Amino acid sequence: MLDDTAEVVVSEQTAPNAGTDGTLTICEGATMTETQLFAQLSGSPDSGGTWSPTMAGAGTYTYTVAANSPCTTDDTSEVIVSEQSAPNAGTDGTLTICEGATITETQLFSQLGGTPDSGGTWSPAISGAGTYTYTVAATAPCTVDDISEVIVSEQATPNAGTDGTLTICEGATITGNSTFSQLGGTPDSGGTWSPAMAGRN
Repeated sequence: MLDDTAEVVVSEQTAPNAGTDGTLTICEGATMTETQLFAQLSGSPDSGGTWSPTMAGAGTYTYTVAANSPCTTDDTSEVIVSEQSAPNAGTDGTLTICEGATITETQLFSQLGGTPDSGGTWSPAISGAGTYTYTVAATAPCTVDDISEVIVSEQATPNAGTDGTLTICEGATITGNSTFSQLGGTPDSGGTWSPAMAGRN
């Protein structure tokens, strides 16, 4: 008698592979893409999976690779996204100093509006009146520095001129105009005289 045989060919359906968890740091306020998230998965994740929730900023995003029959269990992995603070140089300001004075970085910084980051740099070198720029450098993955300006103006120092003399006729009363004209230099107008105008002092 002849034996009878039959064969069963067994094949395997590859189990879903979502890779292993990863992390990603983005610049504050940025929105990443699925491609950026996928690149952070370790292992050899299958392409074609889905991400949830909708792409936005910082948070935890889950990658799901669906199972194909006869496999029944989907595979998932996560990418935790954190934000790097964007540089903040505050907002522009102004400062008035006395003529000839030299300001400090602390004075300039205090004139910036908003909530500027400390540790930035000022340019040009600090001196007197002028426009000074404050720069806060970006930290990766942020790439754009932030800047603000403080415009410094000078208030002229008071100038009463230099001492003078005036000779008047006995008994005459002097006036502000007559005495002002005897001052040397270039005195500012609008000052006050004391004591009250009379005759010879």
